[in-house]
Amino acid sequence: MVISLTPDEPESAQARQFALDTGGVAQYVQSDSSDIDRAILAGLSTLPVDLKPTFVDGSCPIERVSFEPEQTMNVSANEQVPFELSFRVASDAQSGRFDCQFQAGPGQIVSIPMWVSA
Repeated sequence: MVISLTPDEPESAQARQFALDTGGVAQYVQSDSSDIDRAILAGLSTLPVDLKPTFVDGSCPIERVSFEPEQTMNVSANEQVPFELSFRVASDAQSGRFDCQFQAGPGQIVSIPMWVSA
């Protein structure tokens, strides 16, 4: 992410080109930088993220976990992506409530409650 002065400033063309060359985004601020917090948050919300849901092994008694789509997706940080989860309860699972954990994206763990009746 590149933060630069308003788009009509001469330095902004260089910042814009740098962002394009590196696959990033350019955000602009007023010359007094009074809106730099807005520019940072706006830039972070548009950065691309590689998303591939994965099962956090050992969090619950399931096996043969699969996600659809399987491939890693490159999405904007604020984009919602639906996926389908399929799994099989392990044959030796004990009865009870489990919180199955999945990593939905970088640093984002999602817990899904599951009840098993053996």
